[in-house]
Amino acid sequence: VLIHSGRAAEALCAACPREGGRDRIAVAISGQAAAPLSALPFADLRIAASPDEASLLAALGKGPPPV
Repeated sequence: VLIHSGRAAEALCAACPREGGRDRIAVAISGQAAAPLSALPFADLRIAASPDEASLLAALGKGPPPV
């Protein structure tokens, strides 16, 4: 799920059941946009390195950190 704003994150949280994000990855354009997403149990929550579309897409392609 790509999130471009805090308002979009709030709308997603309002529309999605509490368990809805469990098997999904959320990628936010900024920390501020990601903040509301903590209410949902996403498998991974990634934040773009800078608030632009290229960084958002780069974060989407980034694999999980090594264990």
